[in-house]
Amino acid sequence: MTSPVLSLVMPTRNRPELLERALRSLVTAMAPVAEHVEVTVSDGSDTDASGRVVERLLTKWPGGHTYVWNRPALTLTENMNRAAEMASGEWVQQLDDDDLMLPASGQLMIDSLRRAPPREQVVLFGAHIVDVDGVKRREQTFEREQYLPPAAALRRLLRNSSFVREPMVVVRKTALAEAGMF
Repeated sequence: MTSPVLSLVMPTRNRPELLERALRSLVTAMAPVAEHVEVTVSDGSDTDASGRVVERLLTKWPGGHTYVWNRPALTLTENMNRAAEMASGEWVQQLDDDDLMLPASGQLMIDSLRRAPPREQVVLFGAHIVDVDGVKRREQTFEREQYLPPAAALRRLLRNSSFVREPMVVVRKTALAEAGMF
């Protein structure tokens, strides 16, 4: 397999049912482009229940996957970084175990990442903000693709801290490493 375009990195701890739901959404969303997407899971759980979920859902994943059960458990930030460090894709997106991918998002994401010029280090995608029952409370989308120079992006972020939500952000692996990870 060639290097993946996108690595979806997932830290988890003691929430195998949420991890399963998140992985199922990922498998569905990324099915058309699976060979270009890898999944890395860093698990700090007390039992191997999450590992069994990963094995059941990702053993035949065309893009490949990496799973590690961290003993002893890592802190949240260390777990996030461990998942990202295992990534081999050009781009990295953190998907927490309680996040879901929209069903038809895979092809659009891969196409957008492939079009990104080399100077681009971060790409934002839209998101639906849902409550615990999955009811959409808000939709945060963009009307068109737009480049924001760093100063303009920073101004937008400082004026509206909800401008960027974690699962919307995709970062070049090299930029993430250069910044010192999470």
